[in-house]
Amino acid sequence: MSRSVLRVVAVIGALVVAGLSTASAATLPLATSRLTTLTAADRCAPDLAVEAGTATSGTASSVTIREVPADCAGKTVRLRLIGASGALATTDAVATLPAAGATATIPVAAYTPSAVRSVALTVDGWGVTPTWSAPTPTPVPGIACTVLDNPSATCEVKVTSEAEWGSGASRTYLRRFEVSTTSTTPVTWQLTFNLSDTTVFPFLAAGLSDQQGGLVKVSASACSDATRLVTVKGTTSWGSYHTVVAGEKRSLEVQGFASAGGNLLACS
Repeated sequence: MSRSVLRVVAVIGALVVAGLSTASAATLPLATSRLTTLTAADRCAPDLAVEAGTATSGTASSVTIREVPADCAGKTVRLRLIGASGALATTDAVATLPAAGATATIPVAAYTPSAVRSVALTVDGWGVTPTWSAPTPTPVPGIACTVLDNPSATCEVKVTSEAEWGSGASRTYLRRFEVSTTSTTPVTWQLTFNLSDTTVFPFLAAGLSDQQGGLVKVSASACSDATRLVTVKGTTSWGSYHTVVAGEKRSLEVQGFASAGGNLLACS
């Protein structure tokens, strides 16, 4: 076969192959082209003001974010309180922020507000600069009387006698109190002793006891709390001792110990 004939056959073969290729390609399914828009969410606010929650007995168990920014509403906030030596809790507090302008109260592990040095804070995973503040706690009086069953009534308590003896670890004191009211109907009284108040008590007692046996312990703060409080009320086993009315008075006596424990408080 001549070279010219071979060339013609080669060209025809190439055209046939090309035609098959084109036809085959035409039968392949083609995916529809789509342009996807990617939205990169930014932080909802550059910073947030975080403040300590209400402190009871020197500790708080929440933090507050006031006036939540509109862009942060409904987003997840994660925070951790940091003290001088590191985190004050082993886990982060996580919560969903409320509607714009609302106040968020976020539960956290119990802490002492004055021990907080900074806050680590993220909203939807974005780091947000926190501004920390711990409102000055309302001073707790050395001894306070409250009425349990009548919000409009009041009661008063005063020291009627005091004594102290011993020194060092054996130091001890006695305080006698008298409860009264102006209410013409009997009201149930409750007392809170602030053992940290040296205007009423001579030293911070490690233990406190009821000397008469007529007191019922309601609560006592942790021994590590900055303000050491003990709340009591009168027993119902002594007739009407747990109540007081105008013209009557209720007496009680407590003993504080520098190092020993007592039936109302024992920190030793």
